[in-house]
Amino acid sequence: ISKLSSEGENFKNINISIINNLYFNNSNIDVLNYDTLTNEQKSSVNKFSTITNFEGNFYGNGHVISGLCVIDSNSEYVGMFGKVFFSNLRDFRIENSYFSGSNSVGALAGYYSGYGSQVSSNVVKNIEIQAKIQNGKTSGGMFGRATNLFCENVYITCDVSGKYEVGGFVGELLLYKMKDIYVNSQVTAIDTVMTAELNRHFCFGGLAGILNGDYNSIENNLDNINVNSKILASGCTSGMSYVDADGDERTYYKSYGGLFGYFNFGAPSDGLIHNFKNIKLYTEVEVPNSNLEYSY
Repeated sequence: ISKLSSEGENFKNINISIINNLYFNNSNIDVLNYDTLTNEQKSSVNKFSTITNFEGNFYGNGHVISGLCVIDSNSEYVGMFGKVFFSNLRDFRIENSYFSGSNSVGALAGYYSGYGSQVSSNVVKNIEIQAKIQNGKTSGGMFGRATNLFCENVYITCDVSGKYEVGGFVGELLLYKMKDIYVNSQVTAIDTVMTAELNRHFCFGGLAGILNGDYNSIENNLDNINVNSKILASGCTSGMSYVDADGDERTYYKSYGGLFGYFNFGAPSDGLIHNFKNIKLYTEVEVPNSNLEYSY
């Protein structure tokens, strides 16, 4: 699949099913902690090439996908999949896996986009993930970015580090219906200096780095969301000044939260509704308290 993807195949409307467990590295190799391996151990790790664009359906039939290792510090949209459009992804477990990229990094996909209100047309369901995601921008345990996401029965155990918009489940979330989500995450903020060219939200959350509003009639729902997270940002500076594109001096802060690092609400008058129920959080936040601006 990866090879065909590199040749331009996007698998549109094609159903792919796996009938056995898939092991990309020997089970005795600790791919999950690739960054702690010796150089000799790293040389024995088989690297996986991201499936760049995917528009089919992927059915795991309850099988395991183990030992994925993607390392590309210059690439955007890094994960098992790079970009996923209008797809069912269901019934499998990703374990002992490691992903590192420059932007939009997640164990399942760097970017996911569904069909909007057509709930039955594209669903992410019955997935477990055990992975480490490192060094990216807009990164999460499952997705880097996700929009029009209909997601149910997901279990994630992850260690995610990044420069901005980083979450245990997703870096940036926009338009969603999510139910029965369990996240056990450690989120680490990498110190980064704001510039006029960058102009991003420095936000870190146990579930999502940033929840963005939009002008859309979709009713967004979170139901039975369970997050156990530790957010580490003790080495980060905040309250720093920078010069924006207009030449004006501004001050930026970094924000952290057990559920969201930053919540860009939108407004009911725009047709945007957020419904939250059965939310359970346990969060430990280690930050320089004098620089803490927001928390959710």
